[in-house]
Amino acid sequence: MILEEECSKNSDVKKSMENKQWVSIGEGKEVLVQQNPIKDNTPSEVILINKEQQANFKPGDLIWYSTQWIPIVSITNNTVTIKTTEKTIELPLTECKTKIQIQILVCTQALLYSHILSVSADEILSKLGKKISKKFSSKTIKVDWYYNGKICTVNDSIESIGIKNNDKIICTLFGYDIKTFKRFREIEPGRGWYMSHSSADAITFIPSKNIALFGFGMYYTFSGPDTYTIRYEIILDEETKLENTVVISKRGDTEQISKVFLNEYQEPMFVSGGTKITVSVVYPTFENESRLQVGHYGNEYDSLEGNEPGLFTIEDSSRSHNGTGSSSGQIPELYYSLEK
Repeated sequence: MILEEECSKNSDVKKSMENKQWVSIGEGKEVLVQQNPIKDNTPSEVILINKEQQANFKPGDLIWYSTQWIPIVSITNNTVTIKTTEKTIELPLTECKTKIQIQILVCTQALLYSHILSVSADEILSKLGKKISKKFSSKTIKVDWYYNGKICTVNDSIESIGIKNNDKIICTLFGYDIKTFKRFREIEPGRGWYMSHSSADAITFIPSKNIALFGFGMYYTFSGPDTYTIRYEIILDEETKLENTVVISKRGDTEQISKVFLNEYQEPMFVSGGTKITVSVVYPTFENESRLQVGHYGNEYDSLEGNEPGLFTIEDSSRSHNGTGSSSGQIPELYYSLEK
């Protein structure tokens, strides 16, 4: 984020202030904003309502009136009735707005963008953040929100925050340096691994430092169909934190490992140092002719190129009942970022 408290009369400083302006974010706080075109030059969205939305209005829906969201009491023909604390108001349906226009100050490590967006009352910041991150960054990121000088939670909605038409809200995007921890020195040649639909392959990783966990790797098929499905669990110590089902498809003959991220938007799970991270996998669509690649020489992970010595310890898991262990098997990689 670009923040500047003062500016001298130096000509270099004056030049650096070009195309920038101070923007108030409430409670006497201001930030210096550099106006830049959005990344793909897509025009800003200025959509308030369309005919399809009008046709779907029903009592209880929130519409924008004056400076607040107000629920609809009733609808008669083309007239909407709402109630404020002071009076009952009837509005033509064509004047009802289901969205307001807000200005999002999108802050990245390099630039700060000013982006106009139309939002609904029930828009959740976590969902809005995913839209913004996809638009302004190709990296895996985390998103923080600030309104009127206060930090918001990802579960806040536009209505619960109290954002008004043409208000400004700050969205900060932080990039992660995602690293790969490899636990096998090589894929064992000429051998395939039969997965089970009921007996799990599992392994435990123990980080010595706080990390952000993004996902894990799975081998592609050795024989049989190029696509298969896994159901996995992420267990921290003895508590299951995530369960999910994903489809893994082979992308080419030269690739051997598929990256399985914990969710669609690659948001991490934060794990404290010393916590046991167990990844457990079953193959619910098991086919007899289908075998996966298999890793070997797993006890040499500390000496593998790219691994930080001492960062992870590998332990066999009591949940593993299909053969995967510290020396060989499945789940060859872990994707993480160090937390400061």
